[in-house]
Amino acid sequence: MNIQIWSDFSCPFCYIGKHNLEQAIMLLSEEEMAQIKIQYRSFELAPDAPAFTELSLAEVLAERYQTTLEKAKELTTNSAGMAATVGLTIHNEKIVPTSTFAAHQLLHYVANKAPGKIKACADLLFKAYFQDGINLSDIVALIEIADKLKLDLTDIKKALDEETYVNAVRDDEAIAHRINVQSVPFFVIDNEVAIQGAQKVEDFHSFLVEYLKEKNGKVDA
Repeated sequence: MNIQIWSDFSCPFCYIGKHNLEQAIMLLSEEEMAQIKIQYRSFELAPDAPAFTELSLAEVLAERYQTTLEKAKELTTNSAGMAATVGLTIHNEKIVPTSTFAAHQLLHYVANKAPGKIKACADLLFKAYFQDGINLSDIVALIEIADKLKLDLTDIKKALDEETYVNAVRDDEAIAHRINVQSVPFFVIDNEVAIQGAQKVEDFHSFLVEYLKEKNGKVDA
């Protein structure tokens, strides 16, 4: 069972959806868990976001969605509240709302060079953005994240400086466009079933159990 997840590190609902899916998987039996493979796909919510900014998250959202600063702050408060209900922390006042393009390149580097560390990499990137107030466009910051994963820092710096994985990110986004992904998180299971949005743990779990039961029934027939 292959689950592709299109998401962005600046998306609170992607943070929540990824967490809830992982929690649902943990509720499965070891035999069921062994059948699941997660594939992370890139999707930039704001591909025109700058590499550096002095604006707050609320200011950026107010401008992006043509709304008031108060309304934008309400949106960020609501998403942080949703995250808190599933045990995740979001510090909106710390968030640096810049481009996530380089962070997606790092994720693809890890997927290619150290696939066993891909989940840990995604976890660190989400935490960096939502909890630690790290600018994900900052190559130095990304290398520090890679250091936590005990990766080859010289090789990573070279890959990021030379934008070795630009096409990998663009390919993911091209596929998203082709299958009409309008918002993230967006989950595609075995290229057959699509699930949109940050579902609840119990809903993910019910789907996984039923899908695996049906899939294994077909195999056994």
